[in-house]
Amino acid sequence: MFKTLICYFSGNGNSYDAAIELGNNLHGAMLKYIPNIDPEITKEYEEIIIVSPVYAFNIPSIVQDFIISMEKGTKYHMVFTCAGTVGRSKETVKTLSRRRDLLLLDMHKIMMPSTFTTMFTYPPFLEKKVLKRSRKQLAKVAQAIANNENSTISLKKAKRVLGDVDPFVSFSDGLEANKDCTKCGQCIKNCPRKNISFRYDELTFSNMCISCYACINRCPENAITYNGKQVKQYANPNVDLYRMIKKQ
Repeated sequence: MFKTLICYFSGNGNSYDAAIELGNNLHGAMLKYIPNIDPEITKEYEEIIIVSPVYAFNIPSIVQDFIISMEKGTKYHMVFTCAGTVGRSKETVKTLSRRRDLLLLDMHKIMMPSTFTTMFTYPPFLEKKVLKRSRKQLAKVAQAIANNENSTISLKKAKRVLGDVDPFVSFSDGLEANKDCTKCGQCIKNCPRKNISFRYDELTFSNMCISCYACINRCPENAITYNGKQVKQYANPNVDLYRMIKKQ
């Protein structure tokens, strides 16, 4: 029986990759995709690890909801995957833990290539370098967790990011499907917030976007544009994205 449960959310494979590698370094663990987890299952494990991406300087609301759903007193480790700063993620996790009376044991950051492809992307050589470096970071984090060591990320309060602007308000405003859309429905299936639907035979984006951009990066035709421009797609090359989707 597995003693460690790794709960992950991943839009484009980075956090899934990190969760798999952590499980391997910890000599076996059960992996569960957060949107499909019954919070009651966390009671069956001795150790809980949450692996979450950072989108727009915070953990996505779907991960926040999961943290709040855990039983009072649950002990857990927090691992962020991101292409830069974790922004307000640390403060969000600490606030949610206090609100729910959870015991946050430590926090860690793993650098990964950017999935925020509407803003910037890594050139191939840098993407490979970052992914290679992440193996060492993940081994270090696994060792810290196994040995009950301190967080590998500074716990100091981050500087203000974006002032008081809610980073999730407008990210779906510029999304639309172009003429290459075949109406296959993959984006609807892949959206973790059910933010996409067909309305009058047109693809419609609502206001629940968490900026994971799975719709853009998993579209088989690369037909979803942002502000009228086609966006370079990204998927973590270390994992089988379609296997991840099937497992979800």
